[in-house]
Amino acid sequence: SCAVPEEWTHLLHQLSWEAIAAMAQGIVQADWPASLQHFVMTAARLALQYPPKSTQGPARRLPNPLRVGLAPKKEHEVERMAALVADVASACGTDCVVDLGCGEGYLTQALSFMYGLRVTGVDCQEDRKAGAEARSAKARSFFDSRERLARRR
Repeated sequence: SCAVPEEWTHLLHQLSWEAIAAMAQGIVQADWPASLQHFVMTAARLALQYPPKSTQGPARRLPNPLRVGLAPKKEHEVERMAALVADVASACGTDCVVDLGCGEGYLTQALSFMYGLRVTGVDCQEDRKAGAEARSAKARSFFDSRERLARRR
């Protein structure tokens, strides 16, 4: 189970919007719990830079099952972001990613099926979870059948 530590919750509810925004740059205050200070500084250090500095090269094209329902612009965005996140994960030596605000799971599925990453998608809207799970099941079926065909050859 994932939960925000209780000692953080009280403090976070009292912070100004300016202080919360400053957290994105790794700015902490001395009177904060040490665990929150460490979390904020680590998150800022791991944040993606803009413009991105990907060494991945060109993005991989999404396979057909992952393109279903995507407009060309969204398809392009998912391909580029998946390549960038996979590159950052590799540079950090991890195969585990958390996709906050995953929505329908387009990026989550691209990272999992195309790059072999273990991805946890988190979204606050329950209806999106159902859509993401349905898309994932269809994609998994496609990739599983493709794998079975490859083994037969």
